[in-house]
Formats: sequence, C-alpha cells, structure tokens
Amino acid sequence: MSDEEVSASDKNFAVSIMFTLPELWLMNDSIHDARLSPEIGLAINACTRHDLEGLALVLDMQHLITIDYLMSRAQNTPEGASGMEILLKIFRGYEWIANSRLGITEADQKNDYTYIEAVSQKENDDGQSEPKSEPNPKPKSAGNRAKSRKRTKPRPRPVSGSDLSTTEA
Repeated sequence: MSDEEVSASDKNFAVSIMFTLPELWLMNDSIHDARLSPEIGLAINACTRHDLEGLALVLDMQHLITIDYLMSRAQNTPEGASGMEILLKIFRGYEWIANSRLGITEADQKNDYTYIEAVSQKENDDGQSEPKSEPNPKPKSAGNRAKSRKRTKPRPRPVSGSDLSTTEA
C-alpha cells in the first residue's frame, strides 16, 4: 500500500487502540508490513519484558487499513485472541478518525437529533416559535392494515397435483 492511497488529511489523525498481549501475538502472526510489524514487535517486547497485559498502539489511517486488509475475522488463538475483536477495534478507529476529520465529538453523537428535532431546535435558537403541527403519525404496520381490510371473495387456490393456477368454478 503506497502513501498516495491514504490522503494527506488522514495522516494528520491517529487513534490510540489498546490491544491485549494475545491480540498482539495474533497480529504478529498475520501482519507482515514494513511500517507496522516493528510497532507490533516493540509492543510485544514491552508487554513481555514489563509483565503487561496489553499495550496501546497509536495507529494512523494507513495502519488501520493495513490491519483491516491482512487480518481475518476467523483467526483465533488458544489464549483467547480473536481476529473479529481486533477488526472491531480497527472499525472503531475508522469511526474515530472519520468523526475527528468532521469535527464531531462524542458529546455531539450523544445529542444526535432526528431531522424534525433539529429543525425545531434551530427554529427555537433563531427565536421563532416551534412548529404547531405534529409530524405525521407513523403508518400502521402491514399487519394492522391487513386486519382492517375485509375480503369480499375468497381467493382461488391451486389444485394439488395440478399445473392449474386456479380452481374451476
């Protein structure tokens, strides 16, 4: 993967992701990349030398893409490391970097509004009154609509063992 494949703006963002020692070993078994392998090796060395259960790696977008490309969801180790768990951490890293580029914070995500709520909030902030009408109520589910319709004539049914699509009257 070349540096041109990752935009310059993505290189300015990095995310710190905590990996357990078994996850680091699994990544070491799967990932052979000139930029990432030394980082994983140093993390494993630090964990074993200082008796740590895990270590955080600071990963930029290119690191995340490399791990995503080379890790398999189905990989597991006897120590309990899971390729799927590693990939989920990578996907959260994607989300963090994408939100950081857009200037979205965790507080913004907690205050995520529907369109109607956002318009009402904007109107209130501008000093206008709230809309007087409520949004349209949710439509009835298909099951409720089916119950309200009355069938006037029974549907013709196919005759068993026949190629006819309707019964004869």
